[in-house]
Amino acid sequence: MKMIPYEDLIVRKSFLLPFRGGEIWALEVDALSLHTKLATEKFKQDIKYAWRPSTTSRVAIHLKDTGLNDTFINAIVDGLKGSKGNIVRVAFIGVEPEYVNTLREALAKNTSGIAFQFFKDYEKGKEWLLP
Repeated sequence: MKMIPYEDLIVRKSFLLPFRGGEIWALEVDALSLHTKLATEKFKQDIKYAWRPSTTSRVAIHLKDTGLNDTFINAIVDGLKGSKGNIVRVAFIGVEPEYVNTLREALAKNTSGIAFQFFKDYEKGKEWLLP
């Protein structure tokens, strides 16, 4: 993955996405290159929305063109566990192939009760979240 200069990054806002009569929390941490500290901080802030009991239990985490390190992976695991059962399904969108197995293993060990799947295509991820 190529390092993009910090000043050239576009940090997108996460948002509630209406889909098929339901809602998906679209957590946008994509295109942050190897700026994993920024990505980790953004994820920690944005995942808190999904912890609220009145919010959606389905989350799409968009990670295309964002690198993962152990700190960021731990933040993802902790963020999902922090929902205390409120999050039931998570679609990971665009995770770079070299990070999929590491993230999958960390999630399988630490997030029982949460179904997760990896997708290259955002639409397929949304369809899996709300069939």
